[in-house]
Amino acid sequence: MAAAGVGAGTTAVSAEAGQVQRVERVILSTTSRIPTAASLSRETGADVRTVRRIGPRLAVASVRATSSASAVRRVASSHRVVTASADRRLSRAAPVPVAPNRRYAGQWDLWDAQSTSRAGGFGIDAPRAWTKTLGSPDVVVAVLDTGITDHPDLRGASVAAGWDFVAGGDGVDPADGDGWDDDAEDPGDACAAAGEGDSWHGTFVAGEIVAQHRRGGGVAGAAPGVTLEPVRVLGACGGSESDAVAAIEWASGGSVQDVPDNPDPADVISMSLGGADGACSPALQTAVDDAVGRGAVVVAAAGNDGRSVASVSPANCRGVISVAATTRSGALAAYSNRGGGGLSPTIAAPGGSESRPVLGDGWNADGDAIVTASIGTSMAAPRVAAAAALLLSVRPGLTPAEVARRLVTTATPFPASGGCTVARCGAGIVDAGNLVGASSRFLQSATASISGSRTVGRVLTAHAGRWRPAPAIVRYRWTRDGATIAGATGRTYRLRAGDAGHRVGLRVQVVRAGAVSASATASAGRVLRRD
Repeated sequence: MAAAGVGAGTTAVSAEAGQVQRVERVILSTTSRIPTAASLSRETGADVRTVRRIGPRLAVASVRATSSASAVRRVASSHRVVTASADRRLSRAAPVPVAPNRRYAGQWDLWDAQSTSRAGGFGIDAPRAWTKTLGSPDVVVAVLDTGITDHPDLRGASVAAGWDFVAGGDGVDPADGDGWDDDAEDPGDACAAAGEGDSWHGTFVAGEIVAQHRRGGGVAGAAPGVTLEPVRVLGACGGSESDAVAAIEWASGGSVQDVPDNPDPADVISMSLGGADGACSPALQTAVDDAVGRGAVVVAAAGNDGRSVASVSPANCRGVISVAATTRSGALAAYSNRGGGGLSPTIAAPGGSESRPVLGDGWNADGDAIVTASIGTSMAAPRVAAAAALLLSVRPGLTPAEVARRLVTTATPFPASGGCTVARCGAGIVDAGNLVGASSRFLQSATASISGSRTVGRVLTAHAGRWRPAPAIVRYRWTRDGATIAGATGRTYRLRAGDAGHRVGLRVQVVRAGAVSASATASAGRVLRRD
């Protein structure tokens, strides 16, 4: 759908002598009725071509002017305009694609089974959260990105009808041949000017939330049972802030000109995008305030410029849960934006590193669906959005402030080394298991073992190994050739004549209130007859 104004401009304004005019876009807010293009031209003397409402008190105006600053100044002179700002360019949160490394094929960012530092490592503890919920289809997560594709990992997911808010212009190509419409499919976002190919960024992000392959074959989303709502705001060479403002309003249940109201307002909005042009604009802040006021949790990537999050919007907007990126070891990722300028990220999540990237869904140049790998805060933000959706699945009705508070208070503390503090990286690394109140899991840091001579008549002693957290109860079951020995449940076992020639081993079970019981085995050995 092509952009349409509230009213066509009728007042002709001559260009200043010797200066070239071009069409500039200005986002404005009002306290009353949004003016038409004609009335705004009369009031300001500007050549206003179109005015399009993008929220209850928000609009974007197309103005012929010699510069963006001139257009903003003219529009701001209207007594009905409260704020006016240039329509800034937004882009993907610049994920860094890397070649998949088969040595790290597992999704460590969900649960790191190889960790020796803590159960699940510094992933988001998703499998532990899944013991409580996979997510409810009543919870809607809107992903504002490049749109989605028919990737096999997304088939079977609950997907709501989304919307395409890429209007184009000012260097942005819609790439699908039109403007706003009801088709949120990603046609590709290759940008020749920047030398970039198609990223399929929205598909990767969507897969991090709802990909269906939890048991092999592809990648697993962190909240595979929730409903995904694709909202396209990025085309070839990026997107515009005004389109993002309209998308936030629409996704959260607000009214936008020429667009039917959203039948499935989002409970969570995930944005792996941003603009590094300074403070959150008044219009973007208004849209975020509106969304939060309607009950939507707004999550945004902190950005990948290695600088202060205070310079990147929407991550720096008030009320947004901003997400920094960490590595597999829980350290701050080198590329991740961090605290500074009086603002800190809200929380961190796994974003990966060059040697240990995050796996996700994509397409190759031949059009084949693949599992690919990337690193960035683009990968971290949807994990937080998914965790918030899992929480809302078990605790419907929580306010955005309550969700944010629980995210912060249940986060995994950063490791002592790695460069993260609360001021630098946020409250900790998101922990979906803690967030939804799932039971803890044990981590075994030393294996179970048996001491003593395996000779008939001698006594064997069981050692449970070391576990975190410390178990309250340890149960022992001695085994003969893999089968349990009746009555042999003590920490010690005296070998009998009937054990000779057989392999005697041990099973250990550890138990603690509030934790999932765990088991381990000790190596079995063949029993010798008495000398």
